[in-house]
Formats: sequence, C-alpha cells, structure tokens
Amino acid sequence: MKKLISLVLTLALLLSLGACSNNEASPSSSADGAPSSTQTISIGSGTSGGAFYMVGAALAQTIQKYAGYTANSEATGGTSENIRLVKDETTTIGMGMCDDIIAAYNGEREFEGDAANNLRLLMAGQTNTFHIIVNADSDIYDLSDISGKRVSLGPTGAPYFGPDLIEAATGYVNGEDYTGQYLGHDQAADALQNGDIDVIIATLAYPASAYANLALSIDVRFISLTDEQMNNVLTAHPSWKDEGIPADMYEGQTEEVRVPSIPVWLFTYESVDEEVVYNICKAILENSDELGTIHADAGKYRIETASVGLTDVPIHPGAEKYYRDAGVM
Repeated sequence: MKKLISLVLTLALLLSLGACSNNEASPSSSADGAPSSTQTISIGSGTSGGAFYMVGAALAQTIQKYAGYTANSEATGGTSENIRLVKDETTTIGMGMCDDIIAAYNGEREFEGDAANNLRLLMAGQTNTFHIIVNADSDIYDLSDISGKRVSLGPTGAPYFGPDLIEAATGYVNGEDYTGQYLGHDQAADALQNGDIDVIIATLAYPASAYANLALSIDVRFISLTDEQMNNVLTAHPSWKDEGIPADMYEGQTEEVRVPSIPVWLFTYESVDEEVVYNICKAILENSDELGTIHADAGKYRIETASVGLTDVPIHPGAEKYYRDAGVM
C-alpha cells in the first residue's frame, strides 16, 4: 500500500513539473534574483514510463527556477533518439548512456559515416541499471534460460544494451538463440502481464514506475547474473559497473539483484551559447540536494562527481568554465 501511495504521489509530482516546465509566462525574476530569459531549453529524456523522463522533468524544473530559462522534458525513445535530436540541434540537452554517446561521436554503430562530432558533454550523474524481469511462475531462473524465449530488449531508442548484455553473458544472439523485440517500458510491462513475451530486459533507473506498477499488478521475479556472467560482461564492457538493484525497490523483491549499470551523461551540441551552458550547469549542480527531493537519481548530479569519467567526447566550453570556476577541474 505504501508503494502504491508513493506511485500516486510521484504521478502528481510529474503533473506539477509538467505544468511548470511548459509555462510560457512573460519574463520575470528567477529564484536567485536573476532576470528570466526567453531562452528555451529542451531536454530529451526517455519514455513516459521510465525514470529518465522523471529525472528530465526534475532537471527542467530546476533550470527554469534557478537559471530563468523556459525548460521542458521531452518524452523520447531513449539514448539513441536523444543523440539524433541533439546532433540535429532540435533538442538542447540529451540524457544518454555513455557507450552510445561515445559511439555516436566516433561514427560507430548506426552513426557509421554520419558521426555526431558536434556533441559536447555537460556532466555525469546517475546510472542506468539493467532489469531482467520474468513472471514469478516462469521457468527462467538464469539469463542462459532465455534460449528460445521471447525477449523485450527495451525501447527502440536504446537498441544495443539488451543484446550486448545477453551476448556478453551467454553468447546468445538475437534472432538465432532468442526472439527479441523493442518495446517501451509501459508496453513491455503490459506484454509480460498479457503473456506476449517471456522476459523483460531493460536499462533504466530504479525504481521505474512501469515496472513498479507491474510488480504491484502481478507476481514477478528479478534475475541476477552469476559471477561468471558478470565477469564476462564487465570484460566486454569496461565502462559498465557492478552495481545492482538494492532489496525492496519493487514489490516482492526482497533481495538485492546483481546486475550491471551504465553511467548516464548529459550532453549538448557545440554551438549552444557558452553562457547558457554555464548557467545550466550552475543551476543543476548547486541545487543537487533539492533535485534529490524531487527524484533520487536527479540528486546524483553533484559538483564533486559531475566531471569525473567524462572521456572520449569533448566537454562543452561553458561546462568546462563552470568546473574551473568551481575548482573541480
């Protein structure tokens, strides 16, 4: 019951964030006394059932409150779509997992021959954690048991992480050893409940509302990796972390789930004004505690760790100037 109440309160909060972030009121003063700007900041986040969108909404509220810019969180398919939107300069800021951002900048994967070399990094913060979910009465107890099964691999905007995890851990290949399909988080939850798929593999922050609601609706189990599988995965993907889902994040999930997580970066494009980027970084990183009261993962964007691990893609000059002024670079 407590978790159900929490979910209702979270939905109410999102409605209030949306109202705030879409406010087109005339210029006024921001919370720190600085005059508001007509500058509009869009944040490409994630699907409406996932925590990316909720974190994006929290960031938008904070940017609007403390930098004075009109800001909004845009529902998207996830990292790959966010990269496209920022690359094309139709969205100001993207949220994305580090592997995909680096690959896009280097012209790899679907960006081969079309490198997103105008991407620039803002900060590191949260991580996205793998979720491997089955019905409680499923015969899947280990990731190797998905042979011949129907697998949701996550939203279309983040197509690589599910197959990469499976192949590194088990050697299985999509279309040969299992039947994969790409579903948004709400769609995947409905499909598992309706018996249309056998297992969900998703990469997002916990607790994710789509899967929290699923666990409240039916009995589910979360699958952990074995030691050997985790070692294989981290060898294949050294930027990933051995961080799991703590116990009691979801209804009936009484033990920690051992799965990897992937660092999430905020990024923008090269020609965004240096002062605008500086003010965005300042608004977020000097109000981390307040962000944490809105959503736990939003509070993980902190000045002491924001520039740590940002490699392979240039940092935006506005962000770099802020870090130097703050004494952390």
